[in-house]
Amino acid sequence: MEVKKHCGICDHKIYDIQTGAVCGLTKKAPDFVGKCNYIKPEKALEAKIVEVHTKLKLVTKKKADTISHFIFYSLINVGILTIYYFLYFYEGNVGTAPGLPFIIFLFIGLLGVAIGPINTYMRDYKIAKNQQKELHAILKIYKLDYEVSIKIFNEAHGDFDVEKRVKIFRVG
Repeated sequence: MEVKKHCGICDHKIYDIQTGAVCGLTKKAPDFVGKCNYIKPEKALEAKIVEVHTKLKLVTKKKADTISHFIFYSLINVGILTIYYFLYFYEGNVGTAPGLPFIIFLFIGLLGVAIGPINTYMRDYKIAKNQQKELHAILKIYKLDYEVSIKIFNEAHGDFDVEKRVKIFRVG
C-alpha cells in the first residue's frame, strides 16, 4: 500500500509545496514499510471517513434517477421505432423505407442519451467503493474500525450540508 494513503489519515501530516507531504514529527518525507509508528489517526481520519462515505451516499442517491432516466429514453426509443414501423411497413409500403437513416441515427443518439448516465453512475460508484475498500485496508493495518452515520440535506445545485456522526475504535 502506498505510504501517502497512510499519511492521508494522520494528523501529523504537513503539506509543503516544494517537497509534498511531510511528517510533522520528523520533518521528512514519510519513509516506512508497512506501518507508521508515529501515526495519529484522529481528526484527519474522521475527515477521511466522512469524505469517503459522503461520496458513496451521494452516488447511491443518484441510482433511482439514473434508472428512471434510462427507462424514459428507452421507452421513447421504442415508441419512435413502433411509430415508424406502423407508418411505413404496416400500411403496406414495401421496398425502400423513407427516412430510415434518420430513424437509425435518432435511435443510436437516444440510446447514447439513455446509457450515458448509467455508465457515469457505475464509474462513480466503483470509485467510491474502491475508496471505501482502501480506507478499510489501511484501518485494518492499524487495528481500527469505525461506525459512521451520514445524513445529507439541503442539497441543491451541487451544494449540500452533511450531518455526521463518527465513532472510531480499536479492534482486537
